[in-house]
Amino acid sequence: MKKIYFAIAALAVMAAACQPEEKKGEVLSPDESKVTLDETLTKAVEMVDVENWQSTAALITDAEAVSQNLETDETVYTWLSTVMQSFNSEQDGISIITYDASKAKGAFTIADNKLSVAESDALTLSATLPSGTVCDADVKIADKGTKVLVDTEYATDEAGNETEEVTGKVYVIVPTSVDATVNAAGQKALGVNLTTKLNLAGEAPTPTDTYEATAKVTSGSYTLAVTRAKYSPTEIVVNSEFKYGKTTVFAASLSAKGNVVFTEGEPDLAKTSGKVNTSIKILNDVELKGDADWTKLSQYVGTPIDTEENAKAIVAVLEESVNLTLYIQKTAQAKLGFEVVVEPGSTDWNILPVIRFEDGSAYQLPEEFFSEDGFPKTIEAINNLVAGIDALFAPTSESQPLE
Repeated sequence: MKKIYFAIAALAVMAAACQPEEKKGEVLSPDESKVTLDETLTKAVEMVDVENWQSTAALITDAEAVSQNLETDETVYTWLSTVMQSFNSEQDGISIITYDASKAKGAFTIADNKLSVAESDALTLSATLPSGTVCDADVKIADKGTKVLVDTEYATDEAGNETEEVTGKVYVIVPTSVDATVNAAGQKALGVNLTTKLNLAGEAPTPTDTYEATAKVTSGSYTLAVTRAKYSPTEIVVNSEFKYGKTTVFAASLSAKGNVVFTEGEPDLAKTSGKVNTSIKILNDVELKGDADWTKLSQYVGTPIDTEENAKAIVAVLEESVNLTLYIQKTAQAKLGFEVVVEPGSTDWNILPVIRFEDGSAYQLPEEFFSEDGFPKTIEAINNLVAGIDALFAPTSESQPLE
């Protein structure tokens, strides 16, 4: 039995040892890095192919044409008056207005250039566009949310000055979720999803409260999403991505933990402490990743760059506190740095960011490294994209090339 266990263990060790290591690229020269960056950025831009937006552009153009000649039926004014009345109430002699979008229910219809609405337990819209395309939209707004005070009205004295007597309050219900879908010719053309989570200490929002949200927009094969956004005085997080099908074209994340200090309701950057981590990734081939120690940086907030000594002191703390690395195919290629420069014949000191490569060379950002000559394919791809979008919405106009 011991021999069997030994054989199994030996096979497991051999299997682990034989697993292929994650493939990494090689350290590139600055010129080689430019070529690779140019190719990757070009590929990312070209994934936003305007041909995939033909139907969406036609839908937007048609909808705009409808709105220009649209007339409003009397039923819409009646509906609007009813909804506004549902927002009004009174409490202890104080006028209360509570805007609650979940109360807006109705079946809207556009026909013969006229907008009308009928009673419904949902919020929908149906229309036949000039092109003959039949569209319908459905919006679902959660009937649960956070009540937020946005305005307070006070009585005035004979001189017209406000007193401490409250006469009215205005609230907004921030729903926990909003889902909207637009269908054209029986197929989904656009989808929007929003979620919120607010944790307020009182009626009115303050900088010390906690806020969370997500957002997602889908159109055809494209998805643009903020998968997480959170703010509190001790943590800030933002994660976002842009996808074409299952391919992540662009992804960015930022997280900061520490303590945001407020003075008279405004962030006091000189007293705020913490550490920031960030990552920007393009097609999983290029990544800019690193961190910054704001606790060290905060001591130089407000320091004037009026002498060489001050400039060098700030550069020293920037070099020590900011760590941002460029990776190409998971291999570190260059780091962000900072240098003190002064224009010839001038006494004005400047601090400029530079990109430092593994071979010891450095280039000022953005002009020296991200020049038009260094990224010709990317510039051409962006110009083609702009021209394509311009042609979709204004076929007769002349597009402006990227400078």
